[in-house]
Amino acid sequence: MLFVQFTDFMILLLIAAAAVSGFVGDVQDIMRRRPRPSREGLLAGGIAWHIAWVGLLMAGVTLLTQALALGIGNDHWRTMVFTVLTLAQMWQVMGIRSGREPLFERGLLSNVPLLGAVLLTFALQLVVIYAPLELVSCISLSGVVLAALEIEKRLRRGLRREGARGPG
Repeated sequence: MLFVQFTDFMILLLIAAAAVSGFVGDVQDIMRRRPRPSREGLLAGGIAWHIAWVGLLMAGVTLLTQALALGIGNDHWRTMVFTVLTLAQMWQVMGIRSGREPLFERGLLSNVPLLGAVLLTFALQLVVIYAPLELVSCISLSGVVLAALEIEKRLRRGLRREGARGPG
């Protein structure tokens, strides 16, 4: 069965996870940036592609978790799927927090309310987890989202440097 049934508690946790993004806070260089053109759409500048590839990555990692768990006959596959989805969202909010800078250059403590909300969501998620091996698997698989976001930033940084040097 490929359909995942969420309990009321799981749905509340997903809502809490979505609310975490409200703690993203300020961006250090926001006042030094040039304004976006007034006719530019909300999803311009690569944002639509970013949303699409990160969403597909999270969906892929979540479905991979389900396939692996079902493949080995794990009875807790629903919990694993939900945990990977929740934690992937937490990694995503931490990754997009520092839009252009790698997360660990900016520092985990650069936005304490966001970090607190993420840790609270993680603690609440632990309430529904009771098998340590599954938890380690879920943390590892969902961490792919943060790793991919950080790789994207490094690639973009490299492309900007190449563009600044010019051809030849």
